[in-house]
Amino acid sequence: MTHYNNGNIGHLNHDSSVQNTTHTVNHIYLHPESTSLEYNDWMRKIGSLLHIGLEYAIIKPVLELLVAAIEPERMFVLGNPAIEEHQIKAGIEIILIVDERKNSCSSVRAFVELACIKAVNVTVSVHRASKMEAGLKDGHTYYSTHCKEDYLVFSASRYRLNETPQHRIKEIYKQVEKTFYEGLLKAEDLRNLAVELENDNQHHHAAVMLHQAAEQVYRSILWTMGRESPATHRLKKLQQKAAVFVPQICQAGPGKADLESLDLAYTSLVGPCFGMTEGCVISNLNIKVKQLIQVAMAAFNNQQSRFCGHAHTAHPDRKITGNELPEFIHSKP
Repeated sequence: MTHYNNGNIGHLNHDSSVQNTTHTVNHIYLHPESTSLEYNDWMRKIGSLLHIGLEYAIIKPVLELLVAAIEPERMFVLGNPAIEEHQIKAGIEIILIVDERKNSCSSVRAFVELACIKAVNVTVSVHRASKMEAGLKDGHTYYSTHCKEDYLVFSASRYRLNETPQHRIKEIYKQVEKTFYEGLLKAEDLRNLAVELENDNQHHHAAVMLHQAAEQVYRSILWTMGRESPATHRLKKLQQKAAVFVPQICQAGPGKADLESLDLAYTSLVGPCFGMTEGCVISNLNIKVKQLIQVAMAAFNNQQSRFCGHAHTAHPDRKITGNELPEFIHSKP
């Protein structure tokens, strides 16, 4: 339920013991002469019915619907800049935190799909409140960088958000950056091996290497951003899980049919895979897997600002181009 302020308006308590506690109750009274900036700052920190900037005004009806129908514990909204080289437009990411005792994540996801069916370039992910809280305490990469007061637009909680300290987030970045780059280097090596196999007319084996390259990309995202290692080799399932942390990977690279073809190649132990006997098919898939690697790298580079404590909005003038990617991504065909 939403908590509203009530009673007479009084002076804001500026005592440091009140400001620093992570269990400040959501009942703050501002003096009538308080500036709007001070009001906005407090409402973002303690939660409000809906507090969004002009850059997200276009999705306010969707946010209001989600709040009214789901009553989430908290809701965060972030902007993801465009990746111009791959025709990926700027997007908006909505993170819903739900109390699993009140709503199951599966039922909420079904409603979210319906509510956002007409929303363009908007992605919504649903997370359990207990998992988010544990993640903020333990330094979970995704929750520490995405579930911050800067991005909070709604809170039904009586307590302040217990953010991961900024110095801890910078330490996390140093750890995950090396792991992520190494993962994409492995993916690029596998993709280049597929090129060599294709040149030798070993199309089926080339398809298997492309499957492994795509899987390596998805698993790099899942492990570094979500600490997850799913027990599956199905690319579509891995893509869906990885897209929770990096939504842009669904907008470029292999499509559903491509992923199914690569899965078929991987699971076929004997004989040529259906649809993989033509070199042109492998060449096309190779291009798409390369694009997947580049998009994953660009999206991760975008995350750097969040690790460093800077907020991102989906500003149309903010774009990521191939020039920002490491050299190894461009070094081979």
